[in-house]
Amino acid sequence: MSTRSTSAGQSGAVERILVVGAGSGGTMVANKLDRSLGGLASVTVVDRSPVHRYQPAYYLDPFGYAAIESTSRETRDLLRSDIRFHQATVERFAPAEQAVVTSEATLHYDRLVVALGHRTAPDRQPGLAEGWAQTPERDAVYPFYEPEPARELGDALDELTGADRLVITVPETPVSCSGAPLKFALLAEDALPPATTVTLLQPGTQLFGDGPKEPYDEALQELWDDRDVEVRQKFTVDHVAPEDDRVHATDGRSVEYDLYAPVPPQAPPRALAESSLVGPAGYLEVDSETLRHRQENRVYGIGDCTDLPTSKTAAAARKQAHVLTENIVADTTSVVDEAHYDGTTACPLLTRKGHAILAMFDYEKPVAPAVESRLAWLVDIHLIPRLYWLWMRGYDPVPL
Repeated sequence: MSTRSTSAGQSGAVERILVVGAGSGGTMVANKLDRSLGGLASVTVVDRSPVHRYQPAYYLDPFGYAAIESTSRETRDLLRSDIRFHQATVERFAPAEQAVVTSEATLHYDRLVVALGHRTAPDRQPGLAEGWAQTPERDAVYPFYEPEPARELGDALDELTGADRLVITVPETPVSCSGAPLKFALLAEDALPPATTVTLLQPGTQLFGDGPKEPYDEALQELWDDRDVEVRQKFTVDHVAPEDDRVHATDGRSVEYDLYAPVPPQAPPRALAESSLVGPAGYLEVDSETLRHRQENRVYGIGDCTDLPTSKTAAAARKQAHVLTENIVADTTSVVDEAHYDGTTACPLLTRKGHAILAMFDYEKPVAPAVESRLAWLVDIHLIPRLYWLWMRGYDPVPL
């Protein structure tokens, strides 16, 4: 990383902070920065959508545990009143000019926070987009990482019978909330008629992961032995054949479905992927502890669009927002101290109605027991959705 630079603390000038992306990470850090820096900085947020959605509702809505409609807010309403909001699409990054080109204007910055998140990329899985374009004659594909298919999936699940097969697939790409397909499979098995076949197809050989995730993976493996969910691993999706309702693997295997709930391949937004800010993995390259860009000293990153070696979740972004705010404030005001992110994240693994495992871990170790409990369910279904909107506004009343 190049030498840190400061300006407001030395000259008294108002620092222009530009946050691109108003998802969980961008919204939290924008509000925190505006509150922390006050008159030392002007904060501008750019996002293409005027609506901020609580994305865990996507996989909860089909089972009636959350409603997508009631877990959405206007983006402008979540931001502090003196934060400028531009509804626009980011088209190009120009770090040499300290500028971001959007569909509406070119915006210049003194410090840039990249918080663009992930996008679904169905074009990377041949046949998926065709199956997704549903018709009355062929309406069996519902990618639940998108709000519209997630809304419709509940009705489709209700129509399944004991003779039907529900298939869930996981792509090879990194995904936001890697636990979501596991949770969806277990909740489906719990809710559907007993004889319905639920099949989870994974490209890897572990349910949840290794390293600090290993205790939770082991707990899930034990739990899976008592559940009627078929898991096929080392199944890398090659293409979907919606004309005959089959998912085909790269090794020649195929599985037929009556209802298909795929996790689409995911990737950083194109403007970021095509910029000089990404590293070898195709994600924004940031220091894993300080969240500063490794090459551009006025650029920072948070959330799913970064190459941080941890799960891509709002819980991780929440912890990152604290660190990023402290470090940008330090850089802006010439404070020497810096904060460090230790990789802490969380993923409540819902296992059946009323029960969940609260997986919490950092870069090195698990930090919560791998125990199925009703408390973990109550935290995820009732407490977190309420706290979430406080977190978005930059407040953190409960240290979960």
